[in-house]
Amino acid sequence: MKFHIYNKWDTLDTVVLGNFYTPDQFTNDRQKKISEEMLEDLEYFKGILKQQCTVLQPEVDTYPLEDQIWRSGFPRAPLYPRDSAVVVGNTCILVADHQATKDCLNAYGNCVDIEHSSILDHLTDPFAIDAPSITVLDDSIIFARHQGYADVISDLFKPYTDGFTHRVLDSHLIHDGRTTFLGPRTMITLESADVYQPIFPEHEILFVPNSGKRNVIISAFSKMKDPFFDRLRSPSDADYGYFLDAWDYFREYTHSIFDTNLISLDPHTVCMTNNANTEVKQFLAKNKIDVIEIPFRHRYLFEGGLYCMTLDLIRR
Repeated sequence: MKFHIYNKWDTLDTVVLGNFYTPDQFTNDRQKKISEEMLEDLEYFKGILKQQCTVLQPEVDTYPLEDQIWRSGFPRAPLYPRDSAVVVGNTCILVADHQATKDCLNAYGNCVDIEHSSILDHLTDPFAIDAPSITVLDDSIIFARHQGYADVISDLFKPYTDGFTHRVLDSHLIHDGRTTFLGPRTMITLESADVYQPIFPEHEILFVPNSGKRNVIISAFSKMKDPFFDRLRSPSDADYGYFLDAWDYFREYTHSIFDTNLISLDPHTVCMTNNANTEVKQFLAKNKIDVIEIPFRHRYLFEGGLYCMTLDLIRR
């Protein structure tokens, strides 16, 4: 069985882990250093995952640097396989994203590619399929955060999701990275109570306040990125040096920030980037869930997390 996903907490058997460009592909010394640290963090995470499951990774060296540029000024690497596909039951459905990740998945098993679906061709306004906002929970698929196109996405997936109930939510707030389902009736979220209690009244939900510290730090750095973005496409050493100096300052503050972009290895073990939040620690301990801390030093530079960095293929 190549694919088998019905929830986010069963024991992980096979997973795709993202990858990053090697330092020798950059000329800027600061980029080289960040690349080295990214690969170190990925290798550590890979070692933890391999203790339990099979780990696949997209090839990087066989691909040229991506034409697309992140707001960090780095070429877009196949770092976040979660953006490339949705695994529903025994089917892997590819969406338009990084070719290296799609090639990795196609080499592993037969996938459905809906990038060129006739349904999409008939739309007057193009839009991206937000794969991490399509959530599989038992016999249901939850569609959200598609800016008015959730019904279109639901129709697009129907031929490949026989036996699943489609739940289209009138909300743009449900998104992996801000919400984690830890078990059949357990979840953690950064959203407010009024968002989830009406949708999941049977769940025990920990609502983690989106602290002012987190907002201030992330917002400040995001605002700093924007005016530099055009120049970062072809950055001068002075521009890029200033930008990365600022990142060094900001990232010192991000180490203690809790986010819900975490991944379950099994019903009683999660990986997260820090375990500093007292409420979260108590909630996990109450539900008999252990924590493995995984370094991801540049997660806010590249705007992702551990969950984004992985794609579950088989859970048992």
